Amino acid sequence: MKRYFLIALTVAFLAIPALAQGGTGYFAILPGYQFSSSEVESCFVGSLDGGYFYNDNWGLHMGLNYNSGEFDFGDLGFGHLPYSWVDDVYKDSFYILEIGPEIAGNVGPGQLYGQLNIGHTFGARENEWTYGVACGYRFPINDRVGINVQGTYHRVNDWDTDHLDLRLGVIFRF
Repeated sequence: MKRYFLIALTVAFLAIPALAQGGTGYFAILPGYQFSSSEVESCFVGSLDGGYFYNDNWGLHMGLNYNSGEFDFGDLGFGHLPYSWVDDVYKDSFYILEIGPEIAGNVGPGQLYGQLNIGHTFGARENEWTYGVACGYRFPINDRVGINVQGTYHRVNDWDTDHLDLRLGVIFRF
């Protein structure tokens, strides 16, 4: 079911008549909150995102995400593991460095966008590859500064965890 949703979301964003201004770059600071799913506790997340649009439709996105890393092993059935192992591997914060294509289009006064990302965790005892999607809306305050709202999904495959969060922050264009 999740794969069909990701495929449908990707196709929907590819169909957007993207009207982003070509040759522009951006930098965004996006603090947010991760909503709990079965094995992941609700916690603070944040990201530093940047990107560059090569033409009116397509750009490249890169981000560094922070996750405070609270996992609930009771839901995973690993409650019998020694506490120190659980604490070392999964209870510490970790980072995700990600990169991927971005498509955007003007909707109203702002810009609707979608991103596909592949990345890798670091900072945890066992680091793994991740993949995910993000979609959001950038609302300009002026030509250089704006407000950015973003919903993000990450899958850390070998940890068998899904991360869904909502972020609100500021974007700077150059």
